[in-house]
Amino acid sequence: MSPFDPEILNDFLTESSELLERMEGDLVALESAPGDPALINQVFRALHTIKGSASFLALAPLVAVSHAAEGALNAARSGLAAIDRAAMDLLLQATDVVKLHMGQLRAGAALTEPDPRLVASLERIANGTAGAAAPATPRERAAPGEAELALPPGKADLLEFLASDLETSLQSMGAALRAGGSDPAFAETCDALARAVDFFECDPLTRTALCLSRVANALSSLDADARSQILPRALALTDLLGLQAGALKRRRLLQLPTDAVVARLDALLQGEPVPDGARVASDAGTDAVLAADAGVADDEPTATTDTPAPPSAAPGATTPSGGAPAAAEQTIRVDVSRLEQLMNLVGELVLQKNRIAALSRRAAQGVEPDLAEAMALAAGSLDRVTADIQLAVMRARMQPLEKLFGRYPRLIRDLAHKTGKQIALVIEGGDTEVDKSVIDELADPLVHLLRNSADHGLESAEERRRAGKHPTGRIRLVASQHADHVRIQVIDDGRGLDRARIQAKAVERGLVAEAHAAQLSDAEVFQFIFLPGFSTVDRVSDLSGRGVGMDVVRTNIQKIKGDIALGSDPGQGTSISITIPLTVAILPAMLVDVAGEIYAIPLSNVTEIVKPEPDHLFTVGRRPVLRLRESVLPLADGMDLFGVARERRAACPFAVVLTSNQQHVGLLVSRPIGQQEIVIKPLDAMDKKNPAAKGPISGATVRDDGGVSLIVDVPELLRRAQAGPPPRAA
Repeated sequence: MSPFDPEILNDFLTESSELLERMEGDLVALESAPGDPALINQVFRALHTIKGSASFLALAPLVAVSHAAEGALNAARSGLAAIDRAAMDLLLQATDVVKLHMGQLRAGAALTEPDPRLVASLERIANGTAGAAAPATPRERAAPGEAELALPPGKADLLEFLASDLETSLQSMGAALRAGGSDPAFAETCDALARAVDFFECDPLTRTALCLSRVANALSSLDADARSQILPRALALTDLLGLQAGALKRRRLLQLPTDAVVARLDALLQGEPVPDGARVASDAGTDAVLAADAGVADDEPTATTDTPAPPSAAPGATTPSGGAPAAAEQTIRVDVSRLEQLMNLVGELVLQKNRIAALSRRAAQGVEPDLAEAMALAAGSLDRVTADIQLAVMRARMQPLEKLFGRYPRLIRDLAHKTGKQIALVIEGGDTEVDKSVIDELADPLVHLLRNSADHGLESAEERRRAGKHPTGRIRLVASQHADHVRIQVIDDGRGLDRARIQAKAVERGLVAEAHAAQLSDAEVFQFIFLPGFSTVDRVSDLSGRGVGMDVVRTNIQKIKGDIALGSDPGQGTSISITIPLTVAILPAMLVDVAGEIYAIPLSNVTEIVKPEPDHLFTVGRRPVLRLRESVLPLADGMDLFGVARERRAACPFAVVLTSNQQHVGLLVSRPIGQQEIVIKPLDAMDKKNPAAKGPISGATVRDDGGVSLIVDVPELLRRAQAGPPPRAA
């Protein structure tokens, strides 16, 4: 375990986790396009950054596995190794080990040593670069002075990895400088090198690397003359560092005349002209540069100069000609707990805004018209400002779904391998944004749905050919925004759901009478899949079962106030649609009165409010129902549901028609009150010993009149209505 400050370690985990998320998706994409240099470089840079930071923290097991994977990728970059399925399996296994290490670091546990066989296999791929040309180095006119490199034990174990990495980076930097330094990846490589050399605890080495980083970030802003003097000097520094890398493998430090060249480069970056006697040709070699800046002749041994280096800029900082400051960073990281606290405060602000609006309406009845108008304007302004603040905080918490969707190409790749099927995953609408808390709750349900589609939804390649389909099954993961809701669909082009089989299983389990089952719509039959333990598969799979666990999926979706719906076309495929609110903290609601108590119903579940005639209310099999136009809905009496005592009972002439998961129910209430924006307050500890006593309730809210209302749990209400009426209160 690293002894570094927890804040430093947390920053490393945050950055590395983000890189890993992107890298895993890029690796899967790379398998389909193994020769794509942009993808290879992108994965290489992500892994290189993780390894460099891990080296700084002396996390030896993490460095070992990432170094081996990086070497294999470097061989692919050089065209000396192919990214075939076997190589990709190894790279993804290495990624899994890195993820394991991240989890261990978060838990404060010791890092597990990577499997030596995995490291050896990756190193065999990397060894394809053995014949590659080494970076050019200056002629060793005389052996420069050497000193022993003293490192603590934790760092000494990583020295070989870091020295090899230094050589690889220098080779890339030298090639970029010879090409004019215009490659966008050049600056990234230099910045990474500047961060990594801190590991060696050698000031001259650090000053040289930081100087190269400043050069890389400033090159694009320099004129041609300055570039002609800077490029050969920067190239000379990479050559000298190449010599240093060879010595580092022997745990030795060379005394090289780099400080004078660093000083000249910093002067050039500040716009200072080069004296006539110190100008070099644009194609000058290292010897010529050392002669001009350090006064080292061809027949003289190199020696350390005492030229002081200017203050070093941070890695990645830009110091353009003329000394103009670099552009300020436009983003910052904010701890999630701070955003949670901010959202809670916004919730309180919404409650007070509602209260002020209500008080303003009441006070307006007994004051002068001018004062009443001023109060109404002030309340309206507060409402608009609160809405703007609420929207701003919500946007700060919003994240694109691609952060979640990026995990699934790897999942589908592994499922295809395990099932022996050909599967393509198509992701659409990844830029759709939802609240972070919603993303966290969606991860597991989507994994289960994708496993179902891959394992039991899609046919084998041979079965698809016999059915006249393309041998590769297709799963689409689609996200889109609709007003204040987001819809996520998992659509496969497989065999579809077998209504007859589901219906027969429901009858067998006594969930529905056989005569009644035939009258159900497809959507109603498919709803049986969401019941606990319901499954039609004959063989238990270690991946999934169409139906097994779907009750957990629906429960998790309902937890974030969402709905899930099933649709299927036999032989053509299955579509599962999840509809979720953008945020689950604040939402519009319909307030209703039940025997003097006011309840809040999420407005997204309300379809209409009716006042049924007596002949529209009757019973079917002892269950009350409501005939509404051409349909018959189960009916729930609010008096029964919320346990109203006998002496307080009164007529409930209104029915609020509610919907959830493509099912409908009517709720009898005393009267509707109106719409209001509510802030959800959880009631986790309420009546845990007797949950049935509290009725179908999911939380509470404070109304604009200061009173407290319970929030109706519509899915639970619908379940109770279908199960029949509860016993009446005494």
